[in-house]
Amino acid sequence: NAEYSPIDLAVFSYSLPVVLQYSYVSNEAKHVSEKHTAWLAGFKLGKAQEKGSFELFYNYRQIGRDAVLAIINDSDFHLGGTGAKGHKFGAVYQILPNSTIGLTYFITRPYKVVATGANRNINIWQIDWVTKF
Repeated sequence: NAEYSPIDLAVFSYSLPVVLQYSYVSNEAKHVSEKHTAWLAGFKLGKAQEKGSFELFYNYRQIGRDAVLAIINDSDFHLGGTGAKGHKFGAVYQILPNSTIGLTYFITRPYKVVATGANRNINIWQIDWVTKF
């Protein structure tokens, strides 16, 4: 898992950090199929930290069927589980000093079409309100 922030962009009166992200995992315990790896690559622009600040993000990921335990995988991506690939787009706005509102869009499809199981594309819009105490 790695993050790298090479620059801060100056846009109008905002200083927006650019963060590049990459994650990779390989299940070495059991090679039951060729789908034992997972990876994610993406970026974040800005940081929702103070009232009025925001961040934009994007990532693409591929999660092999045998790469990770389905129970610990992102439950929003492809409705949870493994064996999927796709995009995640979003924005977060710091609406109050301790609250953010976010909008996320997932575009996912099966990693590999198989004879059994769910072989469907799943696109999801998600709105989050997060308050920290």
